Amino acid sequence: MGRQPDPAQRPGEQFHSFRGYHAHHSYSFHRDGVGQLAPPNGSHKWRRQNLAINNWNGRDYDFYFALQKESYREEESFLLKANYAEPTLKLLCRKFKFEHLGHLDASATHYLYNGESGLPGRGGNGGVFLRDLRENTSRTLVPPDGSGQYALARFYGDEVIYFRNRLPWRTDLNGSNNVPLFPPPLP
Repeated sequence: MGRQPDPAQRPGEQFHSFRGYHAHHSYSFHRDGVGQLAPPNGSHKWRRQNLAINNWNGRDYDFYFALQKESYREEESFLLKANYAEPTLKLLCRKFKFEHLGHLDASATHYLYNGESGLPGRGGNGGVFLRDLRENTSRTLVPPDGSGQYALARFYGDEVIYFRNRLPWRTDLNGSNNVPLFPPPLP
């Protein structure tokens, strides 16, 4: 089983280098090397503000790079995936937008996030949303209920587990079969 990538940080920087371990191989990405991949229209900020994100794929951790500043709904970023074998980076999504408490699925083809009632981190609206990164589309899995609470949605195989009215619920990735995780108590 793989281990989580290990960021080597310096004071005042997002990261200096990343070392990871995959099966019997190790890999390393340096901040300056990743910065050279930035698009020519400006991304002097990319060299300073890149962010590494680790994601469990069911067997090992994969990790991705994006812009730190773009976190929490400010603007769109892009999402790069690290390839262990080369090591190289692959453009996974040209227009990736972070959301508060968002999560990638194991294959990094979907992004699950909670609805917001205002500024990120200031209270949810009970909604659960799914973005298809291949098609660049978003859909509502659970409509907002105005509860002021985050649904705390997480992937669970081909389903999503979330909270509504302090109880765990589940739904399919298409928003159907939306039911309580546990049956209601008998009267």
